[in-house]
Amino acid sequence: MLQWAFFPNNSNDRAIAIKIGSLEIRWYAIFILTGAILAFLWARHLLKKDNKIRTMYDTFFVFVIPISIIGARLWYVLGDLEQFQGKDLWYILNPATGGLAVQGGVMAGILFGAIYFRRKYKEVPFSYHLDTIVPSVLIGQAIGRWGNFMNQEVYGRCVSESKLWFLPKFILNNISSGSGCGIHEVNQPLFLYESILNLIGFILIAIVLRNFWKKYRKPCDLCACYLIWYGLVRLIMEPLRDEEFIMKVGNIPLSILTSILFMVAGIALMIFARFYYKNRTYPNLYVNQYSIKKEQELKLKRQQMIEEKTKEILKQRENITGHFES
Repeated sequence: MLQWAFFPNNSNDRAIAIKIGSLEIRWYAIFILTGAILAFLWARHLLKKDNKIRTMYDTFFVFVIPISIIGARLWYVLGDLEQFQGKDLWYILNPATGGLAVQGGVMAGILFGAIYFRRKYKEVPFSYHLDTIVPSVLIGQAIGRWGNFMNQEVYGRCVSESKLWFLPKFILNNISSGSGCGIHEVNQPLFLYESILNLIGFILIAIVLRNFWKKYRKPCDLCACYLIWYGLVRLIMEPLRDEEFIMKVGNIPLSILTSILFMVAGIALMIFARFYYKNRTYPNLYVNQYSIKKEQELKLKRQQMIEEKTKEILKQRENITGHFES
């Protein structure tokens, strides 16, 4: 029997979108996958715009999604080790049991990309992929956060319902159910705030800065902007969360620590780029170092051949001159 549910509710199957017999398709998975597909399509659009191979990200996308999910799951487990003590490996790795940490997925995806593109597409600088794919992730994160709405999670502290008068009714009605707040109180919908901030970050970094930031821009700058932006967003959001959803290692809030590291990494990457790519300007922003090296090798080889040929001709002249003199 086919069952369909759009809004969350207080039942145990509140997160299920479609149920056909024993088959369950959850809203969280739908939003995560939809966000990932949109991020992929945007990155693919940029490949076409930049006259790159349009299929370059197809295989990468197939592999990076499960790898990022595993990374997000492991980072979540790290932030709540007590919950997983005594559990088997499948329970720990299975995201269906609840819990993903986006920052872990981002780190796993970047690490996999560094390995994949250096092996598969050496002719394209890795900095190009960082500046193309990483900011595109923001649109995926903006959509994916709505999976938290369907799961009724990622909430902030209780506030008076009247203070959230600007929210649409369908959100306001569904964040008050079972929230533990008092009468006429609801939780702050942090998932919504983060979704909006991620969308703003996507527009700002992946569209505006990519198209209009030309002076003083260096390779990896857009990736660095993502790290700074998302680190700052999470740094602001985390202290506002319900205590239940704050990941900790010991007494250290893991997400806050990771957010600070993201921001530090972004700033460090920008500083590094200005030294390492000192002579790069916008027209030659993603110069192919691999091709340059090959071209330099060919140029050196041609020069050596010319020198050898010149020596050979001079030697022949000397022999001819000597023959006539004798």
